Amino acid sequence: MKRDTKTSTSFAVFRLIHLPLLGPMYLEAEERGLLSFASSAPESGEKEQDTAAQKEDLKKICAILDQAEAELVQYLEGRRTVFTVPLAPVGTAFQHKVWDELLHIPYGSTMTYGEVAQKLGGLHLARAVGHAASCNRLPVFIPCHRLTGKGGLLGGFSMYCQDIGGTELKKRLLAMEQMTLKQTAAEQEEALLSD
Repeated sequence: MKRDTKTSTSFAVFRLIHLPLLGPMYLEAEERGLLSFASSAPESGEKEQDTAAQKEDLKKICAILDQAEAELVQYLEGRRTVFTVPLAPVGTAFQHKVWDELLHIPYGSTMTYGEVAQKLGGLHLARAVGHAASCNRLPVFIPCHRLTGKGGLLGGFSMYCQDIGGTELKKRLLAMEQMTLKQTAAEQEEALLSD
C-alpha cells in the first residue's frame, strides 16, 4: 500500500452502490486508487455523473470504481478472498503501518489488537492500533473486521460503517468468511475423493 499521508491534488469521484449484506454504500476514488468505502456520502469529491473533469482522468477513476464494486460483489458471494483494486487511503504513518498489518491477516482468520501491536513495537500500542483501525476509511478492503480483542471479543468496527451494523456486521463478515473456507475445503475434499 502506498504510504502517502497527504491527499492527492487530483479530484475524487464517488459512486453509490447497492450490495448484498451491506445495502447502499459509497465508494470514493481518485486516479491513485480507492479512497473510501462508507455508508454515507463522502464530504469531498464529486458524484460520478456530476464530474466535469478531464475524460482520461475520469475513465481511470471509473475503472477503479468498477473494479472495487465487482470485487466487493465477488467477496460477498464468497468468490473472492483477496482484493486487488488499488488502494489510496489517507492517514498518518502509524495508521498506514496498522493498515498494512491488517492486509496480512488471512481471509477467515483474526488477530487481536495486542498481536498487531506486538508486531509494531509492543503491547503498549494496542489502543493506538484500535484507534487506527477505527479510522480505516476502507473497511472490508483493509479488513479491520478481522481484528478482535483479547479472547476473541469483537471490538468496534470502522466508524465509517457504524450505521450499517457495527459489531454485528463485523460478526457477519467473519462468519461469512469462515463458512466460505469450510465450503471450499469440503468441495476440495469431495473432488479428491471422486478422483
